[in-house]
Amino acid sequence: MRRVFSFLRGAILLFFSILALVACENDDDYFSSPSWLGEPIYQTLDEMGTFKNYLTCVEKSGYASVLKGSGYFTVFAPDDEAFSQFLSDNGFGSIDEINESLAKDIVSYSLAVVPASKDTIDDYRGNVGDEIIPDIAFKRQSYYTRGVYEKKVWVKENNAWVEKDYNLVDVNSVRDIPGSGWVYYYELHNRKHIPFFTDAFMAAEGITQDDYNYLYPNVELSDFNVAGANVSQRDIWGANGIIHVVDKVILPLDNLDQCLENAEECQVFYNILERYMADYQDASDALELTYEQATGLSRDIYIKGYSPLVFSLNCENFLYRSGASQAEQMDAYKDGFTLFAPTDDAVNQFFSDKFFKFGYNNLDEMPSFVISEFVNAHLFRTTVWPTKFDKTQNYYGETARFNAGSAPGVGGDVVRAQMGSNGIFYVVNKVQATNAFETVLGDILLNPNYTMMYQAMSDVAPELEGLLKNTGNKLVLFLVSNDQFTEAGFNYNAASGSWEFTDDPNRPELGSSASQALQRFVNLHLILVSNGMAEDGFNVENSTGVVLTYGEEYLKYDHGVIYASGNPVSKRPSIENVVESGAVNGQSYELSSPILFSTGNLGELLRVSSFSNVNNRASKLLSYLEKAAKATYVNDDGVSTPISGTAYDVDDKTIKDITNTNVITMFLPNDPAMDAAVSDGVLLPIASFAPNGDPNVIGEHNQIIERFAKYHIIRGNVPVGENAGGNYATYLKKEDGTFATITINAVKGSPGTLTVTDWKGRTANVNVSSTSTYNILGNRCIVHVIDNYLDYRVQE
Repeated sequence: MRRVFSFLRGAILLFFSILALVACENDDDYFSSPSWLGEPIYQTLDEMGTFKNYLTCVEKSGYASVLKGSGYFTVFAPDDEAFSQFLSDNGFGSIDEINESLAKDIVSYSLAVVPASKDTIDDYRGNVGDEIIPDIAFKRQSYYTRGVYEKKVWVKENNAWVEKDYNLVDVNSVRDIPGSGWVYYYELHNRKHIPFFTDAFMAAEGITQDDYNYLYPNVELSDFNVAGANVSQRDIWGANGIIHVVDKVILPLDNLDQCLENAEECQVFYNILERYMADYQDASDALELTYEQATGLSRDIYIKGYSPLVFSLNCENFLYRSGASQAEQMDAYKDGFTLFAPTDDAVNQFFSDKFFKFGYNNLDEMPSFVISEFVNAHLFRTTVWPTKFDKTQNYYGETARFNAGSAPGVGGDVVRAQMGSNGIFYVVNKVQATNAFETVLGDILLNPNYTMMYQAMSDVAPELEGLLKNTGNKLVLFLVSNDQFTEAGFNYNAASGSWEFTDDPNRPELGSSASQALQRFVNLHLILVSNGMAEDGFNVENSTGVVLTYGEEYLKYDHGVIYASGNPVSKRPSIENVVESGAVNGQSYELSSPILFSTGNLGELLRVSSFSNVNNRASKLLSYLEKAAKATYVNDDGVSTPISGTAYDVDDKTIKDITNTNVITMFLPNDPAMDAAVSDGVLLPIASFAPNGDPNVIGEHNQIIERFAKYHIIRGNVPVGENAGGNYATYLKKEDGTFATITINAVKGSPGTLTVTDWKGRTANVNVSSTSTYNILGNRCIVHVIDNYLDYRVQE
């Protein structure tokens, strides 16, 4: 059984692969040596006579017995001419000056597991019995491992950063879900890979000479290159493997973690990762004892990984993860990571222009997820070849938004480029323009006043993060500050990780469920602007109109003032600040107070009485409803009592069968229209309506006013200001069980026009002479005052 040790569980083990010199893969049947071969690799090279320097290193490194014995290897052997150049370039007088450590580096990195000819080295097969996929591989696992190494690391103690000396090993795997920690496999080698470039691979993958020379300038590309070397002789068979002669000594490549550490021009970015993204876990006592037995040294050892990142820069095994198949164990052969590391100047400029412009002063103040969002934008969980920047995406689905130019430092954003053991490392002179900070989402993430808004979105409306960072959307975002969350009555309980209502007795009434109210509250502050609105110059700051929010509730706006169903006149939100962040997908606003919704019922909106102009007043329908509901009769026990099932509940303010969860529009006849209904015999005068005493009369009058009212209420919201037309079902049920309809014609504008026509062809106009007589917003409902009544006496 595979033993997996999770960093998150704390039971981590370290495999000292420096102690293992021989490995095998499940490809023996494909890569096995012909039985007719003679001498092993060591003797073959010795007999060739041009590898004395290389064999001297083999002896110093302790690999002589390996290359003389049995096994299956591919050796990229530099000849004496290559060594002469290497010695000269590095200031060595002779091969004797190369010490044992350097000799181990050279030999172990030149030695790859499993023999492969030029024609098969770029083939890939994961599991035994799987079909071989030709020409998709460009790396092989070498025998070189970094092992335990000493390094100064930053750790936080007593809320202060201190630098400490640690003995480290690199994490050797990733997790299925990026950013969720890492897992260490006891039995998994963490050996570096050596890259190669065959003509077949490059043709199959669309990799060009420009790609190769971008990474290896001034190196001639042949049909078979290994890193920055040419293969001068190939497919020399030995009893225990295959030899390919290379014209350069190839030292172990740095992984991306080492590349970044050694990049002098990227130290700001490097320190961000070291302080805020790296984590360290104690190795077990048993493993430290194993190390002591192997080396004679007693040390505290830590495993280094990058839990918040989409991959650990020091992992040599690409996407090997929990439950990986043999194919996934070998996936580093055919792909790798990519890191775009911005220069110090680029990061500092970004900090000035964006990161620290809206409230945060330094990284210590900033939430770690914001920092990881910034870093992860520069990390690609695949190989980004120089000619494919615009075709390769990072974990956020963004292409590499850099101009590669014709070469590093020539006409583009790339300062330099290098191939690493686990991926490609680019130094770039600007940061990745990631959507998280270039869109309205950045207005939340980069301002400490809005941490509760992000928390709320994550908890009750997680889809909003993707919507806010989508550059294809056109959005209006009303920001809700931390103080405004409290003002609205919400509190986040960090201990339980849940949202609660505050205990303030004066908080707004938003229902009984904090999480449900929170979702509705958050959705009310976002507008997904349609193309039509955008074309019409939708501008909440300088115009008047109505708009549908993401929560499918309407808001009115009038030159920066927001009208919402839950905000009283004295607390109507107004725009206090237009956020000038340059968001590419919309505009954010800071408000004087939060936008609130109502939990009330329709009856709260049926009295419009504060106008001197009688045509604007509408209170008589409510008077009819209330009188019918309050009418009483004396029962058999001599008790004065109302009838049951009245058209209107005066306590709850509800019309029968219409709850506050229904999405409705009501056309409220003004008082002159109600008088006309009386004149036309549709309604009795209110003095004669629903008299106390006779329950049958009261019941009949309740039915009349119920039918009258329901014929004025339709299903769905139809605001003034938007185009709408056609027949709409009312809440009046006919004898055949269907619902009576009315016809609506609405013309878009500010405020626009809206007319309603009943079954007899009688038309009523919505009164738009005052903003208080139309688009009256309630709990999922809209009320308009109209200048005529609708005849409920529907033709059957």
